[in-house]
Amino acid sequence: YGYEGRVPMSSARLFYDTSERARRIIESYFLLNSTLHFSYTHLVCRTAITGQQDHRSDLSHPIHADNCLLDPEANECWKEPPAYTYRDYSALLYLNGDFEGGEFIFTEMDAKTVTERLQADEVIQALDTQAVWGQISIFNPKDYF
Repeated sequence: YGYEGRVPMSSARLFYDTSERARRIIESYFLLNSTLHFSYTHLVCRTAITGQQDHRSDLSHPIHADNCLLDPEANECWKEPPAYTYRDYSALLYLNGDFEGGEFIFTEMDAKTVTERLQADEVIQALDTQAVWGQISIFNPKDYF
């Protein structure tokens, strides 16, 4: 069905229920007194490229900020459209754990100086600090989030 733009209702329901669970986890983690609302939810599949995997340094997801326009040369992040300036939280939920690579890196505003490197299952980040982040490439085999 997917190639025609349709999915079975049971799969759509599973996606919705899983998204709602992630929302509740974020609300609980940050002890929020109000309900979070999604701006959007999407499903991504990343597959490792074929060939040599040792010593790769490319990014699967480029360094960026979710709620401002990153200007690494000026060490600034501009809170203006088309950035999601209204966004306070972002979440990624990994649907599998059978992959290598994929670590998250957080950087200074220069998008080069790495301040933290985390495994995918360790990341919950509030965006009120204008988190600048990216993701190291997936090495083996597929990553669904």
